[in-house]
Amino acid sequence: MNVTINAPDWATHLLTDFDDMGRNPTPLEDGGVRQWTIELPDDAYFEYAFMDADGRVRADPQRDARAANPWYAEVTKIEGPDYNHHPLANLTEDPWKDHLIRERLPSDDVGQRRVLRFEHPEAGRGDPVLIVQDGTAYARIARLLAVHQALIDAGRCRPAHVLFVDPSAPAARREEYGFGEGFTAFMETVLMPAADTWFGDQGPRHLLGASLGGLISTVLATRNPGHIDGLAVQSPAYLGTPDERRFYGFDESWFLGWLEANQQPLPWRVHHSIGRFDWLLDVNRQVADLWPTQVRDHRYVEANAGHNWTHWRNVLPAALETLLPAEGTT
Repeated sequence: MNVTINAPDWATHLLTDFDDMGRNPTPLEDGGVRQWTIELPDDAYFEYAFMDADGRVRADPQRDARAANPWYAEVTKIEGPDYNHHPLANLTEDPWKDHLIRERLPSDDVGQRRVLRFEHPEAGRGDPVLIVQDGTAYARIARLLAVHQALIDAGRCRPAHVLFVDPSAPAARREEYGFGEGFTAFMETVLMPAADTWFGDQGPRHLLGASLGGLISTVLATRNPGHIDGLAVQSPAYLGTPDERRFYGFDESWFLGWLEANQQPLPWRVHHSIGRFDWLLDVNRQVADLWPTQVRDHRYVEANAGHNWTHWRNVLPAALETLLPAEGTT
């Protein structure tokens, strides 16, 4: 399908999924091009917006459809004629929201840290534990507990306990998730032992994260390969290195190099997803080519979408089915 976008008079920049929205907006010069026709697949989900002279991001006034984008208050969405969201992607009822236990864990590396703990009533000690980065977003935006319960009720997932983890502050996310030694030490020496105390130390351990949350989940898995059973990464930020923490507009990838050098089989189930409009697509395709020869099970999914929560919500049910398949299924 072809989509024509016209810039309003007040717009100074165009933001789209192709450039990760505000990360690399396209300047709109006076007297320059103010109209574009973009060809998109018929099943595409696409987001864009404009920036005004005050630096405010605003939706296209010529289109009414608005995206539910937690980073920007006003974003326009385009859904192709063949686009279908996952039937569990927009759940509103959350059966377990009042059962989250707020914990504060002391850490010498990153200070007091809050986590949300959910003990599933159908799971006991020794049952699976899912550790989720950007936990508040997965709980509130992706409705992870409601999605998981719907899959359990449908016989497609097994029960599991869940730990929702967040950066210490939004401004600290890049530092902590982007190869942050203090945060990694907190996960290894404080949170994982606490999970053993709460849920038992014999159950499978699974990690889930998006973007930089996918990177820190992967770092933890590589440092503790024998203690991790499953890894779900959504648009993981596989650019950058511990010495060059550049996750956009950079070619080197620490994790790709780690995989290329790894000689040991990895006992993980992996669910790996990425959008075709994502700037991370190329490195993720390179990683996806290496996974199957190294891990126990690998499922790789691409969609005509960008780097956003709508895409991640759509893929979340499949990720949970990979990590937590119902008894008797694979």
